[in-house]
Amino acid sequence: MQKVDVGSGYNPAKGYRTCDINYNCDYHDIAEIKNVDIIRLRNVIHHIEDIGTFFKDIHRCLDKDGRIIIIEPSEKNYRQNFFLDRLWYRGINKRLDIYIREL
Repeated sequence: MQKVDVGSGYNPAKGYRTCDINYNCDYHDIAEIKNVDIIRLRNVIHHIEDIGTFFKDIHRCLDKDGRIIIIEPSEKNYRQNFFLDRLWYRGINKRLDIYIREL
């Protein structure tokens, strides 16, 4: 069974391969992934500007009976997560290429 943790950086879920922009990931682009049983998206969706194209790409990667697991901040915690994203990607790491959905 092939499982991929998208956006997991250096810390994929146990038993998952990783897809992210970091140098030591198994995949660096969704286009590289094929025939996946499970794709896990943890704290990823709010960083996707074109969500329709993203999910078309994800769907192409999945096996016929493949599953997508989505984990996002709750509405209650979104403001805190937004603040931390801006601190991390705009302040500490200066990553202007990372999209952050505005509140």
